[in-house]
Amino acid sequence: MEIQDILTNEVASSPVVYHKLKDAIQDPESTFQDFADIIRADSGLSSRLLRIVNSSFYGLSTSVDSVTHALNILGVDQLGDLALATVVMSKFNGIPKDLVNLDMFWKHNIACGLMVKEIAVLFGETNTEKFYLMGLLHDIGSLVMYKEASAISRTCLSRADYEGRHLYQIEQGELGFCHAQIGGELLKKWRLPDPLVESVYYHHNPFEAPKFPKFASIVHVADILVYEIGLSGSGEPFIPPLGRKVLEFLQLEKKQLTKIKSSVNDSFEEVFQMFYG
Repeated sequence: MEIQDILTNEVASSPVVYHKLKDAIQDPESTFQDFADIIRADSGLSSRLLRIVNSSFYGLSTSVDSVTHALNILGVDQLGDLALATVVMSKFNGIPKDLVNLDMFWKHNIACGLMVKEIAVLFGETNTEKFYLMGLLHDIGSLVMYKEASAISRTCLSRADYEGRHLYQIEQGELGFCHAQIGGELLKKWRLPDPLVESVYYHHNPFEAPKFPKFASIVHVADILVYEIGLSGSGEPFIPPLGRKVLEFLQLEKKQLTKIKSSVNDSFEEVFQMFYG
């Protein structure tokens, strides 16, 4: 089996609203009204975006009452990233319940998005939606496997649990690739930016990332921090160890990580309900 065998046409097609937004952004004739109309065409998406923009996720001092207002404050790219974050979950219905608890899966991944966002703020990054997406989508390759290769996934999950080994290592041995690589290839098909693709593809081995090892390292650290606060759900049978080399590379101290975990704990439930509830 090859990665492309798993990435079927249905799975590999990018979310419709996001695709329309990106096409409109690339069209020099498009206006803010065009962008707003695309988002408003999905009433559930537009109302959820407004809830997110008015939440502690942003902490804005003024209330945002319309999609157009949100576009003026955040910009098209940032709102497009939020749109992708809110619609991508609907692509993976029909996954066998004995393979994964989707509530727990998305709790883990949403918390990872918050962790990545918090770490990015430490580094002075401003477009934090991009970083939130890195964490939110880091295990999306697992959902692809659960949906398109459920029998193999069941074997890998059982072996990881029985042997006490990391799931991605078992997958690598069984298939020659793992869920992280599937996720990276999927995002590449969705024409997402290289930093996002690499952060997902290499989040288990960040120093192998050819261009963006820093971003892959941030996702790697965030993933482990989420396990440490008790939000598992992505198939790992135990908490992966947090490597000293990665912390040294990022110049992160343990007290900073403790503060980040506390901050995510405080905001997690509200953000989870907004994105998934």
